[in-house]
This record gives sequence, C-alpha cells and structure tokens, in this order.
Amino acid sequence: MNHNKTIQKIHDRLGVNTFLYYLSKFFLTKPFVSPYVYSDYSKKDSYVKVYKVLSIIKLFVFKFFYMLMVLFIASTLDSLIKSMSFFNQSWLNLNQKNILFSVWLTFLYLGNYESKALQFSKTKKLCLLSFKIPFLEVYQASLFQIFVDRIVYACIVFFAFIILGKSFPLALAGVIFVAFFCYYGEIDTLSYFHKHKKGRTTLLKTGQMILFSCFIFLLSLSKLNTYLKFSIALMSMLLYILRKQHDYQQLKTSEFINTIMIQNIRNADELLATVSNQSLTHVQVDQEVDVEASQSYLTQSKGYSYFNNLFMNRHRRIWLKPLKILTFLVFSFACLLTGLLFYIQNIDPNAKAILGDGDVFESVYFLFTKAFLLFYYFTNIGEKITQAYYINADYSLLHYSFYRRKEVIWRQYLSRVKSSIYIGIVPVMTLTVFLIIWKVMVPSSSTLNLFSFIINLFIISMFFNLHYLFMYYLLSPFNLKLEAKSIPYNLSKIIIYLFVFNSSEFLAKPQSFIYMSVFFVLYTLCSIVLVRLFAHKTFTYKD
Repeated sequence: MNHNKTIQKIHDRLGVNTFLYYLSKFFLTKPFVSPYVYSDYSKKDSYVKVYKVLSIIKLFVFKFFYMLMVLFIASTLDSLIKSMSFFNQSWLNLNQKNILFSVWLTFLYLGNYESKALQFSKTKKLCLLSFKIPFLEVYQASLFQIFVDRIVYACIVFFAFIILGKSFPLALAGVIFVAFFCYYGEIDTLSYFHKHKKGRTTLLKTGQMILFSCFIFLLSLSKLNTYLKFSIALMSMLLYILRKQHDYQQLKTSEFINTIMIQNIRNADELLATVSNQSLTHVQVDQEVDVEASQSYLTQSKGYSYFNNLFMNRHRRIWLKPLKILTFLVFSFACLLTGLLFYIQNIDPNAKAILGDGDVFESVYFLFTKAFLLFYYFTNIGEKITQAYYINADYSLLHYSFYRRKEVIWRQYLSRVKSSIYIGIVPVMTLTVFLIIWKVMVPSSSTLNLFSFIINLFIISMFFNLHYLFMYYLLSPFNLKLEAKSIPYNLSKIIIYLFVFNSSEFLAKPQSFIYMSVFFVLYTLCSIVLVRLFAHKTFTYKD
C-alpha cells in the first residue's frame, strides 16, 4: 500500500495548524481567527491550498534572502581582506567573484553535512509512531521534498551567479555542487551509521566540519586555474559517487532506515527535554544567599525597590558570573590588541606603515569594536534576567489582582530599569579605558571621533538591556517553558542585530553620539509612558 498521499496530508494539516496558530497570535489577524478553527475540518481543507501557495512563496523568499546573506558576508570579507595589505602577496586569488563563490560553497557544505531526510520532524514522528507508516516510505517521501527544495535552490543559485558573478561556468558549477552535496549528506550519514552503529559525536561533527569547510574554502580561493579546480572537484565527486552508490542501494533498506529514524527521534526527544531543563536551570534561585546583604536592603530601600534589590541578590549567578566572564574576555582581548599595537608602533618599523596616518587605525578599532558589539549582543544577559523575573517572581504574582494594577506595574518597571542599565555599562567601561590608551598610543586619531564612539558604546550597551525589559512588559513573550513565540518580540531582536552589525560606519561619524543620545532618551521615555498606559493590559502570565 502506498502511503504517499497520507504522508502529504499529515504534512499539510500540521502546516495549516502552525499557520493558523501564528495568525491567531498576530495582532492584526487575531480578531479574525476563531478559537474553534482547529476543529473545523471543512475549512481547514480549504486552507490547505492557501498553505501550499504560501509554502512555495516562503521557499523562494527564504532561498533569496539566504543568497543575500551570503553576498553580504562575502562583500564584508572582501572589504576586510582589502584593508589588510599582507594578503596582497598571498597564494590566494582574492577577487570579489572568487570570494563570493568560496563563501557560498562553504555554507553549502555546512548546510548539507548530514542527511536532511533522516532528521527529526513532527511529521515523521507522527507518521512513524501514530500512523505506523513504513519507515522506508516516510524516508522516500522526505527525499522527494528535499529533491524539490534542491531544484528550487539550484535555479536561484544559477541565476544568482549569472547576475552577480556574470559567469556561466560558476553558475553551472553551483548547480552541480548543489546536487552533489544533497547526495553526499544522505549517503555519508548512512555509511557512517552503518560503520559505527551510532550517529556522529558532537566533537567529531565539529572537527570534521571545520576541517572540510576550511579545505573547501581555501581550495576554491586558490590561484589554480578555474577549470583545473573544477575538474579536480568534478573527478572527486564522480569517484565518491561510484564508490558509494553500491553501498547506498544496499543500506537503503526498511530495517536500516527504521533503526536510524528511531534513534534520531529518541535523540531529538532527549535533546528537547535537556534544553527545556537547562532553560529552567539557568534562571533558578541561588542556593547560597548572602543573608547580610539581603537584610541590608531593608534599611537601604523600600517597596518595590527593596523587592527588586532582593531579587537581584538572590539571582547573582544569573548576572554577576556572566558579567565577570564577559569583562575578563574584553579585558584579555583588549590587552592583546594593546600589545600588538605597541609592537607595531615601537618595535617593527615595517608594520607601523599599516597604521599610516591614523585613518587605517581608526578603521581597525572600529572593526574590532563592531565585533565586540556583536559578541556583547549574543552574550547579553538582559533576556536571561527577564526570564528569571517571569519564572521566579512575576508568573506567580500576576495571578493576584494587586500585582496587575497600573501603578504597581509602572513602579516595578522603573525599579528594574535602573538595574538593567547598571548591568549594561560594566563591560563597556573596560573597553573605554583601552580606547583611551589606544588614543594616547596613536595621537593622530581623531579625539572627537573617539569621544563620540565611547558615548555610543555606553548608549548601545544600556539599550540592549532596556529593550529586553521593555518588550517583556509590553508583549509578555514567555510561557512556563520560557519559549518566546511572539512574532513582534523576535522581529525586534532581528532588527537590533541588523543595526549592530551595520553600525560601525554610523558610529564613526563625529556627530553620531548626539543622535544616539537623543534616541536613547526618547526610547527610555517612550518605554516608561507606554508601560504606564498599556502594560496593565499586556503584562500577563502564560502557561
């Protein structure tokens, strides 16, 4: 019996349910979605066509933006390489077209490193465990979906390299590589599992991915003739296929696929349970409490300020330890750069030419500070603190009417704003000291630019924590598992990330600190006003 239609129907129904869920949560469409829509099967059948059309659009849009991301990374890498003169005499062919193809090829390998058809998904789990559909049929249905996805991606890659790279050979090579790595991911996973009777360990995965991705990246960037490189790659791919094809046909049996899929489902369930436990563990109350400090808050503060101070004292490991680690990393990295700068300035006269008249130096420390901002964004503890607020205090207290009063919420918010701002500025103070030292070491750099940049760093670091707290009160994004499924909340995080990643040129302008200061003051005032007006309606608990 062929179950392809059943599998497709299950996939479509799950997709429609997900689509309806997000429609019911989005504030513009929420009023039009009935709470009983999930049980109306006649309407859900009509929604399947809409879902399929949207899925196709989503597929094209995601692939398009993925190529834009690769282009952006390649152009950033190209600009970085051009600013470093020692690459000019290297054995690498560092033209923009070559860098674009190399970055794309490396990401292609990393994205197809393991079998996609054997990976865990809710559709596969439902088909296998609830509907008892044969494992091989589920696997073949997944292969067909991947085949369609790769055809779409190959078309986008082909036209992208024709338009951007203006090279038919590169476009053709891109299509061939897409097809090969799709095959490689499937057969390599089956072969490894057959040989070792288990999936790859994390260490082995990481090591193999780094090794092969570096090899692919450097080979594609080498100064070898383009047709020679492509011939080497093509011969390697053909030899790999000829060597593995017979094994693939033998391994693609129902029993073997059954073993791998069941293990992947178990691994996914264990991983979900582990992640869920960890997300709750990292916001737990400290077992060791500084009793004297807790008692001192009784005389130092009162009301909700006392409540907030006591809360921060009972959750010191959430914010204090990461803060110490972050500050230490910033300090160590800054010391390393200072030593390098001292060497360039005083010991090596040839290296001193890199700094030129100070302009190159400014571009270098702006580049490193952009890296610091990205690092600080990803290691920021503002979101973790809001999660602790929710799970250890607000979730329980929001069940009581007094805690949902407008005045109570507003005062609590003001108290927490102070703590979030204080925590945000500590790592930046360390970097500021070193920026001043670098200014003394390179007097030709602009004092106004440096002052503007330091102010901007303080503002951005304070803004990170304030934003998470503001979104927490206005959107209430978390549930009891600390999952944040709010679309506006996640969109705001993406917007902030994009700003940070592209902020170096703006921060380099001497007057930028004025705009940033005005923005931060207005944002803080707006957050206070909006929390005052709307938080008593939006600040609630979710199970």
